Parts: sequence; C-alpha cells; structure tokens
Amino acid sequence: MNTTSANRNRFAARIVTADQPEGLDMYEPYWRLQQAPFGSDCGSRCYFAAGSHEGALLKLRYLIERGEQCGLLVGDHGLGKTYLSRVLTDGLAAEKYAIAQVVYPRLTADALLGDIAARLGVDPGEEDSAAGRIAIRVEHRLRQMADEEKRVIVCVDEAHLLDAPHFQTLQLLLNLSEAAGCLVSLVLIGQPQLLTVIRRVGGLSARVSVRTTLHPFSPEETAAYVRHRLRLAGRDECPFSEETLSALHELSQGVPRQINHIADLALLIGFADELTALGPVEIEAAAAELACVSAD
Repeated sequence: MNTTSANRNRFAARIVTADQPEGLDMYEPYWRLQQAPFGSDCGSRCYFAAGSHEGALLKLRYLIERGEQCGLLVGDHGLGKTYLSRVLTDGLAAEKYAIAQVVYPRLTADALLGDIAARLGVDPGEEDSAAGRIAIRVEHRLRQMADEEKRVIVCVDEAHLLDAPHFQTLQLLLNLSEAAGCLVSLVLIGQPQLLTVIRRVGGLSARVSVRTTLHPFSPEETAAYVRHRLRLAGRDECPFSEETLSALHELSQGVPRQINHIADLALLIGFADELTALGPVEIEAAAAELACVSAD
C-alpha cells in the first residue's frame, strides 16, 4: 500500500471511529482560522486578481462604462465566470445601475423576457403574459429608468445553452432600450462554445464589443490564491509548503473550484490526523477522495 492509500484509509477510519464526527466539519479553530477559507459563499471580498480574471473584469467594466450593448465572458467549468460577474455587478452603484441576473436561461423565449422584466421591477399587470404585452411594459420601464438616468445591466449565465428564439428575445431587449433611450448592456456568460454560437446570430453578434476568456491559474497564481484565501480567513501563516502548493496546482490543474475543494479537504485531513502542516500526501489524499466521490 502506498503512502497516499494509507493516508486515505487512516482518514476514513478517523471519520468512522471519531467520538464526535460532527467535529470533523469544524476544523477552523484547529488551524486558527476565523472561518472556512475555501467556501463558495465568500462573496466579492474574496476576489483574487489572477491575470485572466483581472483582464476580463477590466474589459467588462469598460463595456459598462462606455454603454456598449453586449459582451461575452467565456471559460470552462469551475473557472469562476459566475463569481466574476457578481464581482462586476457588486462594484456598481445601486443608484446608477439596475441589474438583472438570469441564472436559469433554459426557459421559453417569452418566459426569458418575462424573467428579465420581473428582475427589472416591471409591473406584471394583467394575467396576459404574451410577449408583445411584456415587451410594451418593458419598454415603459426602460423609459422610466432613462428618466431616472439609470443604466441596465443584464447578465445571462449558461448562455451557451440558449437557442435562436432566446437570442432574438435579447435582441428585442436591446431594440427596446434604443427606443426608450435607456442604455442596456448584456453580459452573456458561458462555456467556450458560446463564441461559436453567437457568430450564428448575426444581429446580436454585430453588437458584441467585448469578448473575454478566463483561463486556469498559473502555478504562481495558485500559490498566491491559497495564501490570499487563508489571510482572509484570519491566518497569515500558510500550512501548505511550496512543494504542497505545487502538488495542489498539478492536481487541480489551476481550476479555482478544484483548488477550493482539494485544499478544503486537505485541511480536514490534517485536522483529523492532528498535523501541524500539510504535505503533498494530504493533497493527493484529498484529490483521491474527491475523485472517488465523483466516480460514485
């Protein structure tokens, strides 16, 4: 049995035999942390300015500040596209911008327009939900926002899943904004195939002024990111050695979501084994545990 396998069995046994297994979820005091450092609920204050992420954020801010109509943010799973869009919108003044975050785009085209309308505070009015009537109410709301000197930001997540009717609805929204004299900026967020999909939608593609792609962290960025999250959680001293951070980068492939999962579980393993520092063995054990969960 290799070291990693032995550590995995030791960790599993610790979970089974612990007198208070619920305590295994509370490793923060053991590592002198004020909170879990690698949770997904950290908010925009946890933003780490990696190269491609900072570049994408600057481009999207340019899109909004210039009042451009459409931008694309693409990247593979786990790179932080949705999170970056929240960082973007959290930095906008509420008195100047109205924001609609569409998180489930697999609606009908009419329902997509209705969802955006509701997020912009459109009065639902009569029970009639026909697209034409919704469009009239949306245009009226946009005129109100123009009078209030407000701009509108619409972020559509998983946009690579949209079909032609959905894109036509988004074009309609931009047409309504022009008629109402209200600046509307669309941020379409999705997998890399979105770049190909959008080219087939001529009317909308012509309005895209920003295309930006997120990439995995470099080894140096992975190490800096881990230290950044630990500091935010209240610990200046990093329990991961340089060798350990290299192993973490290799096994996570620099994908932030995977870094979070592996590092979090490694801290739990270290707590269970009463370690004072974490080595590559703990990283390998954590990655193996996560792979087993994925396989199951």
